[in-house]
Amino acid sequence: MKELLHILDQVPEFQQLLDALDAGRSPAAVSGLSPVHRAHFAAGIRRHWDCPVVMVCADEEEGRRLAADLTAFTGEEVTLLAAREFLFHDSAVASRQWEHRRLALMEKLAAGRLPFLVATVEGLLQRTLPPEALERACTVLAVGQTADLEELTAHLTEAGYVRCEQVEGPGQFALRGGILDVYSPAMEAPVRAEFFGDEVERVSLIDSTSGRVRERLGSYTFFPAKQYVAAPEKRAAALKAIRAELEDRVGWFEKHGRLLEAQRLKLRTDYDLELIEELGFCKGIENYSRHLSGRLPGSSPSTLLDFFPKDSLTLIDESHVAVPQLGGMYEGDRSRKNILVEHGFRLPSALDNRPLKFHEFMERQNQIVYASATPGPFELVNCRADNKTYIPVRRAARSG
Repeated sequence: MKELLHILDQVPEFQQLLDALDAGRSPAAVSGLSPVHRAHFAAGIRRHWDCPVVMVCADEEEGRRLAADLTAFTGEEVTLLAAREFLFHDSAVASRQWEHRRLALMEKLAAGRLPFLVATVEGLLQRTLPPEALERACTVLAVGQTADLEELTAHLTEAGYVRCEQVEGPGQFALRGGILDVYSPAMEAPVRAEFFGDEVERVSLIDSTSGRVRERLGSYTFFPAKQYVAAPEKRAAALKAIRAELEDRVGWFEKHGRLLEAQRLKLRTDYDLELIEELGFCKGIENYSRHLSGRLPGSSPSTLLDFFPKDSLTLIDESHVAVPQLGGMYEGDRSRKNILVEHGFRLPSALDNRPLKFHEFMERQNQIVYASATPGPFELVNCRADNKTYIPVRRAARSG
């Protein structure tokens, strides 16, 4: 199906869209196309306009179909990034598989090796590790380099890797004598670094079952195995700030005679702080992300959008459905978190572990294409030729 991309050169509507993008007329809109034809147009844009493209869809089912169609049209595997699911009060352990998939995407984005991404609205807007924090958390090993194995294993542990006897899956590492095996979430197989004393002699890609060498590497960069990574000095400052906020919030509950909420919040937060101090992680650690990342109250979080270069293009599929979702993500999250904060399940700073607001999403865009069989009022108003920013459109209230 890759050959079908050349057919688009003979489609006037596609040429008009390319001309608009080349002239910087954005947002642009495409209407009247079926899902497979929208994927066809997206693949064609990527071929003509050599820049990273993120295709935003309303739900996972549509996303899987788009990813499959794009894979067929481009001849390269296109990945779907779905949202992470939470229980009501975020008490579930994070899915390590989901986290590893997301980290692998971040590694490819940071290295410029992900030209196409399909993402659900929720998956794209969920908070993630900032690019600069991801870079600091990386470990680089190269042939001829010297490294202290004790410090190296401590750094891998800080980055979320689990030590074991033999690596069997992503997020694990094993050290036997001078042989260090690390299974990065970004790789399909472990990487082995062989040391002579403190010097790296060989770096190889190995088979996880047999241990046989598959490929010799000159060097390799190990990305973290979890999204919530904080340096020891930052962690100490974060714990101090969390304890200060806890004391203030417990005092507020006690002042207003809400002793149950005060006790609930203190017991839960103290337990979380103990785990973070000892293990560097706890259930629901994302709710302390503002303190761990050193962000100011109310500041916008980092998302995968921060990993895309400035010349990237966003194509919003079924925009009459996806655009209202983009606007509602923050409000829905805020409503849920307000209940948790109000009843002492979480500190008020948990409100800053949030998706992007709609205007924050729009500010991060370079060029946008709205694709829908039936464009909504927002797309119609915002795709005027003289428009240089987004124009808010209030949705009409339903009668009855």
